Order: sequence, then C-alpha cells, then structure tokens
Amino acid sequence: MTKNEDKKKELPIFQERLNAVKGDLTIDRFARKVGVARATMGGYLAGTRLPKADHLKQIAEKCGVSADYLIGLSDAKGT
Repeated sequence: MTKNEDKKKELPIFQERLNAVKGDLTIDRFARKVGVARATMGGYLAGTRLPKADHLKQIAEKCGVSADYLIGLSDAKGT
C-alpha cells in the first residue's frame, strides 16, 4: 500500500459525488473547468483532501450542483 492508500478517506460521499460530476473529463480538464490546480483536484478525487469553502463553492457553481449535494447534506443536485 502506498502512503496515500493508507490515509483515511476524508469524506467518502464528497469523493463519490465529485467523481460523478467529473464524468469522463480528465483530471486536468476538470481542474481547469472548476479553476483549481490539478494536484489539488487529484487529492479531492482521491478522497485524501477536502476543499476549503471557497473551492467548494467554486466547484458547485461550475458543475451546476449545490455544495450541499457535494458534501452529502442533500440528495438534490440542483442549486
């Protein structure tokens, strides 16, 4: 196991839902779409990192979903 695999997933539902809204985009394209660094997005998608409020808001707006949906407070995708 690598060091990252040993880490506990921060918020599994965020990782799952972020990967779902990413769809078929590459990590690079998705990171550019939402305006965060590729390495940062890689951490979010791997579940080893959680976004600060400003990045969460940015991701939600660019992906057309609510922040509540991304972090599991709601099952409704819409904003």
